[in-house]
Amino acid sequence: MAMMISKFHKLIQSRLVWIIFFIVILFSFVIWAMPWPARNEISSEARHAGKLFEEDISFDQFRQARANTYLAVAMMMGEPPRITDRMEKELTSSAWRRLANLKQAAKMGITAGNNEVVDAIKSQQLFADTNGQFSRQRYQNFAYAFLRNLGMTEHHFEEYVREEIIMQKLRAMVAQSLIISPFEIQRTFDTINDQFDVEYIEVTPEIAERNVVMSDEDVQLFFDANTKAFMIPPKISVRYVAFPISDFTNQVDITEDDALTYYNENIDDYTTYEAKIMTDEEKEQDAVESLSADLDEGGESIISPFEDVNEQITALLIYDRAKDLAAEKATTFAMALSPDRQGNAPSFDEAAEKFDRTIAVTPPFSLEEEIDGIDAELDFNSDAFDLRDNSDDYFSNAILGDEYVYVIALDQSYPERIPEFNEVADQVREASRLQAIEDASLALAKKVQETATAELEEGKTFAEIAAAFELPVLTASDFNAISGIEDNDDSNTIVPAVLSCNRSEMAEPAATEDGRLLVIHVISRTPGATTALSTISPQIVDALKRERRPYLFRDWEDYLLKRGHFEDRVTKLTNTDEDEEDDYDAL
Repeated sequence: MAMMISKFHKLIQSRLVWIIFFIVILFSFVIWAMPWPARNEISSEARHAGKLFEEDISFDQFRQARANTYLAVAMMMGEPPRITDRMEKELTSSAWRRLANLKQAAKMGITAGNNEVVDAIKSQQLFADTNGQFSRQRYQNFAYAFLRNLGMTEHHFEEYVREEIIMQKLRAMVAQSLIISPFEIQRTFDTINDQFDVEYIEVTPEIAERNVVMSDEDVQLFFDANTKAFMIPPKISVRYVAFPISDFTNQVDITEDDALTYYNENIDDYTTYEAKIMTDEEKEQDAVESLSADLDEGGESIISPFEDVNEQITALLIYDRAKDLAAEKATTFAMALSPDRQGNAPSFDEAAEKFDRTIAVTPPFSLEEEIDGIDAELDFNSDAFDLRDNSDDYFSNAILGDEYVYVIALDQSYPERIPEFNEVADQVREASRLQAIEDASLALAKKVQETATAELEEGKTFAEIAAAFELPVLTASDFNAISGIEDNDDSNTIVPAVLSCNRSEMAEPAATEDGRLLVIHVISRTPGATTALSTISPQIVDALKRERRPYLFRDWEDYLLKRGHFEDRVTKLTNTDEDEEDDYDAL
């Protein structure tokens, strides 16, 4: 030990050793203090969703644009769309285009004031009462039932409307660059103004079916060629207990004070609004900063007396409270199924017996399939498909229905599969029959068309050709694209079919909404009165512009993204994450 201490003293007294220590320490501090470019670039990308017009776009900005894009789609569809991979890509792309447009609009000084937002909201038919006037109550119902499901408030919606107004102004500005040439106006006028006389025959499914003979072999071949069309989706069966809401109503005591409190807290539900038309001067005098307050302006509220709605409110409160009690009981049941710290828990059967519940079993059902006797709609299905075969996840929480509250437990899962022919034989036979009729209809219509095209040149009449097929001839005379064919249910099918045809030509077989095919011969096509051109020319220009505006605006957006040196890090990060997941799965 003494020898080791002596050697250590000599070592620390060595100048060379201290120099080495100093260099190592100095090197370490310098290295760790250096700003590494790669690390900074990575952190920058992590902080921003992308780049546009040399400006970093934060994830908050992108998320807001995506949310408003999603809201625009939901408003157009009337319900929130289901997010698929394709929808996600479209939302991402559209969100970036929205950002580019709004940034360009800001540079150009295009804005939307509060009054414009208020007027736009008030003009929406969605928020109109039976008299066509804006209803504040309907607007609040929309916010509660629709916006809340999207995680949005009235303020978010009002800012979305502001952006939509700005986008409309920008679209209108871009559309001004559209030029419609006189040649296009004349050509369109000729197309819609020329007068037609036609004769035609109908090929109905009943006529085509006469020539359809389906053997068992044909049906089997149809199934073999279209197996995926009969794919049986994943299914699941569950065991469940139900807690009737009606069993708890006798446990609820609602006083008049309770009803009055509810009435006062929800007074808007019992208030109707009579709108008042205001002049621009009155609007300016009553203008306030809050948009929500603006939406209340210009109307008189009429409140239903409490005495008139007391009984209705009491019944509602009894039902709601009884439903809460049923849900509490069902939740207690579900909690009893959870394993304790030692992993012990009663079985579903034991818990049902303890709670005096009868267990029922559903037949196998798919995610979107209604189940007889279940009043919880698709919440029941979605919760069922979230179940897993383990002690923690084989049962659900309370599932609220209109008359019952349920707790379900996994019974059996059935994966997606291709069925055996015998399982779907009736479906296949009917589908193959309908397809055969459709094919026979088209084949017969094409045969009539081709025969008529050839034999009309040889001097035969269309009536003679139709007679050979034992088909009656119908006629329509003196019509154009504007007037249509009076007293003819097939006008919307015939008119578009002949617009590209000249005199004596055969149109392509045209399908009607009820499954018939029309084979049409153009007897004559004569120019309409040219004096109407000057009158109808503005409408033609407007129609052509409306048709082309979406394509022009799409090109405008492409130009903005290119000029703005657009960089999308969201998609890049998403693809990187997917690649990493694929690599992990491969391992």
